[in-house]
Amino acid sequence: MSVLSSISNSLIKNYIYSLLNDGLRHIEYISSIMADMEGASSSSPLSQKGLTESIMDEKQSGEILVKCLELADDVDTKSFLKSIIVDEEHHVKILEHISELMSSTSAK
Repeated sequence: MSVLSSISNSLIKNYIYSLLNDGLRHIEYISSIMADMEGASSSSPLSQKGLTESIMDEKQSGEILVKCLELADDVDTKSFLKSIIVDEEHHVKILEHISELMSSTSAK
């Protein structure tokens, strides 16, 4: 945005503004997609059914990220995606353990 103040040609200024505005809109779209992919962060209530749904969401999120990893060319992007995939796998284990703890508690 700071570039805009140094441009005197109004047509060029409008073009640059359009590019920047579109870029910000794309970031919003990607953020929305990532929020939808994130899995259990928008999870159901803490019940066996809710936990089962959250576990499935986390697994699905991991599968989508693996597909993204396969498409990525950039080393940093690949590294970042691998890190998120590991986190998603960890989330599944945590949710599975919570489910086990709830089952054992409700059985008593």
